[in-house]
Amino acid sequence: MYNKIDVSFKLCERKILMKDKSKRIMYLGNFGGKKEVETSQVKKTVSICNYLLKKGYVVYKVNSELLKSPLFLFILIKIIYVWIRTDVAIVSLNQNGLRFGHYFFLNILTKLKFRKKLFFITIGGWLPDFIIDNPKTINYFNKFDRIYVQTQKIQDLLIDIGINNTLVMWNFRDYDFDILNKHIQKVLLNKHNNTNPIRLVFFAIIKKEKGLSIAIDAINKVNKKYKMKIYDLDIIGPVASNDYITEFNNLIENNKEVCNYKGVISEQNCIYETLSKYDSMIFPTYYKGEGFPTVIVEAFISGLPVIASDWKYNSEIVKDRVNGLIFSLDKCDLAEKLEWLQHNRNILRDMKLNCLQEAKKYHTDTILRNLVNDIENI
Repeated sequence: MYNKIDVSFKLCERKILMKDKSKRIMYLGNFGGKKEVETSQVKKTVSICNYLLKKGYVVYKVNSELLKSPLFLFILIKIIYVWIRTDVAIVSLNQNGLRFGHYFFLNILTKLKFRKKLFFITIGGWLPDFIIDNPKTINYFNKFDRIYVQTQKIQDLLIDIGINNTLVMWNFRDYDFDILNKHIQKVLLNKHNNTNPIRLVFFAIIKKEKGLSIAIDAINKVNKKYKMKIYDLDIIGPVASNDYITEFNNLIENNKEVCNYKGVISEQNCIYETLSKYDSMIFPTYYKGEGFPTVIVEAFISGLPVIASDWKYNSEIVKDRVNGLIFSLDKCDLAEKLEWLQHNRNILRDMKLNCLQEAKKYHTDTILRNLVNDIENI
């Protein structure tokens, strides 16, 4: 059962809303539910909320995850109640939430806007396709004061559609800069030799569209060609759904010589230390909702180059032979890139250092500065 505190109108919170002179913000987004492992969506929503609280704002959370529960009617009333009594609304609904009730939430939020500020934060790269498929929503989205998107290409697509109130908000993580210094020293001391296997990690929510089978096939092709273990692969992450468990288990069982499933990392602080032990992260995704994946930011913070498919917006983030490698979405091209890396192992050191430098761009304080500026000045 969900925590009752999350869904109750607490008297102390109501007093804060009435008395505090700071801007009062309603945040409608996915703050998580029963699952122990947080998704990228939940991580980002919680991080933004915590940042706003740290800046002194009064934030009234409305958990969109509860819209799927028997508490639906209560949450619906709560949204209207809180929106009327706050100055700013931040909305971060997924596609299903936006489609609900023939755009019910978009309709009611924009109608109750008056002189209040209304922001939309997208998580993923699905918004342009959603608006093209649902052209009636253009009028709703143009009533938002700002729509934050994860990449420049997403912004360009929205402008082409007729949405001009956008701003790029790259993905981010809140981390201690000392982590970067620690990993820089680790990279400088490490020497890549030509005899040990190159250690790859697949770090993502595990679903078919994340392309794990593409990675395994390419690794097998390279290893068989050289008749030795050039690469090995560790897989870290939760399996997304029961529908994929059997196929995933068979994939691991049939490829035990090259890959190992390591389970999940439940503690955020352990992610960077764990990833830093590898030589590169492989990310062969073809997931249609991909935007700016959180795992790429976490890889950069860990000093880990990313071998990414040229899919959606990956090439805007991962620069070929700078902070990773980009390959066409097929196992043959990936195998060729893996062969190239095998013969050019020395580049790993420079790419790792470039990743750590790049990570500075994706710190919470840097990325969310524009959000605070818009809250205060739009």
